[in-house]
Amino acid sequence: MLSATEKTGGQSNPMPSSNTRHSDFPARWLIFAAMATILAVAGCSGKPRPYPVNGQVTFDDGAPLTGGRIEVRSLEHPLVARGSIDRDGKFTLTTYEPNDGAVAGKHEVLIVQKFTADIDNMAEHAKHASLARTLDSKFARYKTSGLTLEVEASDNNEVELQVTSE
Repeated sequence: MLSATEKTGGQSNPMPSSNTRHSDFPARWLIFAAMATILAVAGCSGKPRPYPVNGQVTFDDGAPLTGGRIEVRSLEHPLVARGSIDRDGKFTLTTYEPNDGAVAGKHEVLIVQKFTADIDNMAEHAKHASLARTLDSKFARYKTSGLTLEVEASDNNEVELQVTSE
């Protein structure tokens, strides 16, 4: 049998002989198997799965925070989940799709209060606004809020967060 070099009249040929190709087979197979294992462990989509998270934000006396935004930042993944806080202090978190939740693990929390005005009924709004409690501004930053939450890998994550007023 002639090698690739012999077939070309003594000139070097970059094409390997059939014997060389067969000897590369085990190395290529090992690389393929390693890549397949990595993809299987990491998941094909590459995104961690979120789990439903619902909750309520209340002041220390049990009164609900009557509107705002909540944001939770995963300590294990570069992901943030967000939600709107309604008049009853209730929220549902979203990471990728509306209301899909947050990824499992520990999270830092920040909360921003939102005030809304009823333009058609300003006198009534002014009366209630003077009674409204103002969320302590420390809750608007991850570093100062002191709030954390743990999301379990389950479809039933109910969270109660307690805040204080200024």
